[in-house]
Amino acid sequence: MKIILTDIGPSKLAVLKLIIKISGLDSKSANDLIKQSKIIIKEYVCEEEAKSIQKEFEEAGGTVEIINPEIKSEFKSGVESGFDDFV
Repeated sequence: MKIILTDIGPSKLAVLKLIIKISGLDSKSANDLIKQSKIIIKEYVCEEEAKSIQKEFEEAGGTVEIINPEIKSEFKSGVESGFDDFV
């Protein structure tokens, strides 16, 4: 899952502190990062951790979106791709 900050909200400082805490960035990098419209705070987290982080940001006044990308294969099976002739 990905955690994306979509809105900083009224308390920029509280959200900035959370970004530093969760991402491990230094304050200058985190401050530069929040100037973007959507920020990926953390990737490859379990649902429980994502919900916990979302709650922290909401308490600080920010808005977070959790994205659970579906895993889709970009490869066709051998029959669909015609490679079964070589087997």
